[in-house]
Amino acid sequence: MNRKRKACAKPGCPEIHTEDGMYCKLHKRAHRREYATTYAHLYDRQWRNESKKYLRGHPWCECQECREGPYRRKANCVDHIKAHRGDVNLFWDRGNWMAMNVFVIKTKYFTSFFNMQ
Repeated sequence: MNRKRKACAKPGCPEIHTEDGMYCKLHKRAHRREYATTYAHLYDRQWRNESKKYLRGHPWCECQECREGPYRRKANCVDHIKAHRGDVNLFWDRGNWMAMNVFVIKTKYFTSFFNMQ
């Protein structure tokens, strides 16, 4: 099976890879480690329980596309409207939560990642 060759998304990295994802092997590990040490500790059992409760009260995706479009997607995850960047108060602020569909979230983050470059 021929896999598409891609450039690593890490700025300045010259590596071409066929891995899944955006990074070469070296930077994929570094990216995972960096994320795990920043905000991952906030997404614990309490977050899973609270986000499930939130989804029970907000069963439909609340993104603009779903609200204004001809059809709605079922929400299956909770996203923060404003990035919390480790701020615990903003992380737990339910006014900053939005019920979303995972497909919409992945599209949102994928688009924002390439707009930052």
